[in-house]
Order: sequence, then structure tokens, then C-alpha cells
Amino acid sequence: STKYLALDSSNNVVLTASSGGTTEIRTRRQITGNTTTTASDYYLGISASSNITITLIDASSIPEGQTYTFKDEAGTAGSYTLKITASGAQTIDGSSFAIIESSHGALNLYTDGTSKYFIF
Repeated sequence: STKYLALDSSNNVVLTASSGGTTEIRTRRQITGNTTTTASDYYLGISASSNITITLIDASSIPEGQTYTFKDEAGTAGSYTLKITASGAQTIDGSSFAIIESSHGALNLYTDGTSKYFIF
């Protein structure tokens, strides 16, 4: 069957099929200040009115292949620093952090489930 993205009644993005099957729900959390990701996060919509640092959960506490999508929903990356930081000595593509620099920009990450995150 054909699959497509849709919004449910709580404005979560869901992957659904045109006929039968199950629906896979991806959660969205709005970020307005410094925070740490959780195992249940998927989409993190950033609405910054000041610099924001989002610290990634320890990679060993989530399954290999888990992904996060960070999005500058407010379009304020040109005015404020939107920094995604790895936990402790862990890395994001070999660095301790990544920054969303473009207004309305996005960053997609996945983990090895041990100590690293990768941009894709």
C-alpha cells in the first residue's frame, strides 16, 4: 500500500497507509529554551528568542539508529545561536557540537547507540 505523511489531531506527523495497516506516529516537541533530548523525541521544533543549547541524550541510552530532526521553526537562527551539543565526550560527526546557522534550517542526526551521532 502507499504510505504518506499526515498530521494527527495533536499535530504530530504520522506515517500512514492509504489502505489498512498501522500508523507510525513521530512526536514533535517545541523547544523555547535550553534542554536535553529524550528517548521519545523525534522532531524538535525550535522557537528561539535567545541563544539555545540542546544537549543530546547519552547515545548509549537509546537504540542504534534512533534519529532526531531539529528544525528552526521560528526562522531565528540568523539572530540567535542554535547549538546542538553531544553528551560528555561523545561526538556529532567527530565534533562536540553542531550549530544550525540558516534561518529555517534543519539538522538530522542518527546514533550508533554507543557513543556517536552522525549528520545525515
